[in-house]
Amino acid sequence: MLPHGIRGKTMKVRRVQHDGTIAEFDIQAQDLGHEHGITFAVDADIEDGDEVTDALPNGKTKTMRLREVQVLQNPFPGGNNRLDHTGAKYDVVSGRAALKQPTPVSLPGLHPLVSNASGSQIASGHYDDAVFNAFKAIEDRVQALAGHPKNPKGDALGGKGLMTVVFNEQSSLLDITSDNANATQRENEREGFKFLFMGGAQGLRNPRGHGPNLGTGEQEAMEMLATASLLMRRLDRAEARLKGGQL
Repeated sequence: MLPHGIRGKTMKVRRVQHDGTIAEFDIQAQDLGHEHGITFAVDADIEDGDEVTDALPNGKTKTMRLREVQVLQNPFPGGNNRLDHTGAKYDVVSGRAALKQPTPVSLPGLHPLVSNASGSQIASGHYDDAVFNAFKAIEDRVQALAGHPKNPKGDALGGKGLMTVVFNEQSSLLDITSDNANATQRENEREGFKFLFMGGAQGLRNPRGHGPNLGTGEQEAMEMLATASLLMRRLDRAEARLKGGQL
């Protein structure tokens, strides 16, 4: 139940679990604007890094990545608890508000999908967001190419768990190896790139989706985007093989 006097609405929550699975569920919330943040019931299942999507009246959506989640309660025993609630600040990661960001810029030398995902954040100096968006684009593409794999419970895989399954060298769902590689080279590439994809999800994407801003500088961010570009080009190879009927 939201605090007294605040009218909520149903929004969608998306969370990447520690095991890499993706949890999605509905929640009652009220967006009070970027300055004041978003309000939930005091016992809401919400945490830093969750992405909350609000359907706007114009038919578009606004996705907010939460930070600084706090439970606010009356400190006096037996006192009025009608204003108790959970509040959070947020950063807009998509939707109508994103149209106010700078026009995406081309990032020369990088894969076009990385440039599209991260160009506007690089232009505006939001380097951690640029890295997050690049590796989220990789995750989305891996999910799509691999047929949206699920765990035994039927939950969609994401993050490190997704990469572990898709690039398992014993039964890989996508072939990212070099065209001219021999058997030993292909074996080495399968194992090595599995860890690169896992590391990108776990070491570069996840820390920027959960917790405070890391303060990544431009040079380091561009080096991380170069890694994302390499992985995207390997996915180009996997996609071409899928279209050609090859694993």
